[in-house]
Amino acid sequence: MDVPQLWIVAGPNGAGKTTSVQKEPIASILPRVPFFNPDDRTLQKLRAEGFKGFADAPFDIQTRLFIESANEVFNELKIVLDSGQSVGVETVLSSEKYRPLVETVNARDGIFCLIYVALSSPDISRRRIAARVQRGGHGVPEAKIALRWQR
Repeated sequence: MDVPQLWIVAGPNGAGKTTSVQKEPIASILPRVPFFNPDDRTLQKLRAEGFKGFADAPFDIQTRLFIESANEVFNELKIVLDSGQSVGVETVLSSEKYRPLVETVNARDGIFCLIYVALSSPDISRRRIAARVQRGGHGVPEAKIALRWQR
């Protein structure tokens, strides 16, 4: 069986994780590693439910779909890693959710890599999230912005 590789690209909301994975520098460094993004999956689910995107979807529906998507991504990561393949995920890493996957990879003598995209203050995070919302992306409750940046 092949050796599993788990790549976690983490950082506070608005740090540029998705941009780094889809463009430079990560996309060029890891061109064959598929990255799962629960936010992208949530947007697909919103559209499937008839919403144009995050802007017109009620908060409670967004919350339900974010949780559903995050759980699906976790389960799919486990399947990919169990098959000995490489996979990555974007996350704010605000909980220990991915710890079991890291432990599984390490127990199988696999490769675990963490790329942390940092911001120097929560104010930068707020501004970047506001700009993302203006472009049709998802917002983040104010209380979570500071809390996640601090973690």
